[in-house]
Amino acid sequence: MDNSNDIEFVGEQTQQKQKEEISVVQKLGIVVMVLLCGFPGMAVVGFLGRLHLSLQTALIISLGGGMLGGTLMSKKSKFWGGLCGLIAGPLSVLAIYFYAKNRDSIHSVELTLVQAIASLPALGLYRLIVGPKEVEPQVVNEPEETSTAEPDPDFFLN
Repeated sequence: MDNSNDIEFVGEQTQQKQKEEISVVQKLGIVVMVLLCGFPGMAVVGFLGRLHLSLQTALIISLGGGMLGGTLMSKKSKFWGGLCGLIAGPLSVLAIYFYAKNRDSIHSVELTLVQAIASLPALGLYRLIVGPKEVEPQVVNEPEETSTAEPDPDFFLN
């Protein structure tokens, strides 16, 4: 019994999982986005203790953080990732500002959701420009013909 096809299939799944996993650089991009876009938004509202920032300062910080984070997170086009990060960074600061400005307490899950939802327009623009994730076509092995008999040349003459 030949199990070589099973081994190849498992190998293809492993390769596909490796392509879908988030790399270390992309994880760093997410951390940069949270630190330089999420925390300035919280500092504007006053949730970081003594650290208070003006809205303009937080927006400037988020421009740089969004561009750097978007560049690091992008797999296909670093240019478009950075440009869309320039949009996502300030949008997330503004969303956190307007969501949390009249609140006494806030949970980190709320901030994560607000920042993620605010980044959707930039993610949509990135997908529109760069395109969706490429899915590699599955290779289907054609069954081999086992018949080696040649057709009778006199078949059509009768």
